[in-house]
Amino acid sequence: MGRAHENSINRWCLRQAAYLRPTRIESKHVEHVISSTLSRGDSTRALAAMERAVSLIEVRSATLADVDQIAACLAELGYGTPAQLVTQRISEFSASTSDRIFVAQRSGSSAVLGVASAHAIPLFHAQGQLIRITALAVSRDAQGSGVGRALVAMVENWAWDVGARRVEVTSGDHRPSAHAFYQAVGYVPDERRFIKHFPPVAADGS
Repeated sequence: MGRAHENSINRWCLRQAAYLRPTRIESKHVEHVISSTLSRGDSTRALAAMERAVSLIEVRSATLADVDQIAACLAELGYGTPAQLVTQRISEFSASTSDRIFVAQRSGSSAVLGVASAHAIPLFHAQGQLIRITALAVSRDAQGSGVGRALVAMVENWAWDVGARRVEVTSGDHRPSAHAFYQAVGYVPDERRFIKHFPPVAADGS
């Protein structure tokens, strides 16, 4: 293997290990193993360390058994989505090819650590679709442990599988930490969003 090619593999290992990072304590160990093996030019062992890190977080489609935990996770971040609505959406989306709800948990655990919803929208002016992430919530205890990254990665895998041209997400101006997260996983600010809410009904009913 040429030195340039090996260096390229080494950089890829580090990027991927950072992309799906395990828990805080475990991530320090994994990063130490990867860094030390790369310093010795052992790309194979570095890849193995990265795969172990990725395997600590599992992402799957949400089921009705997850309703209460999803609602609690959303409530922690201020969404205030009732369990009844979560139940309705999971039931509706289970038969859809254009809508997905994913949950993340640690391997061997049934606790839901985060949730993401995404929707495919056909483009009129161009080939393909765009995927819009409409909710991404990670429980406070699990933030910074790779859960959000794993959820975004699953959304992106689905997006490219269905022929999407891009993935987009809207993040409120009051959430600078969320902005930093999205930019850290490769998203860039682009365009502006204009909104008009459904007109409120006046007190006199007009």
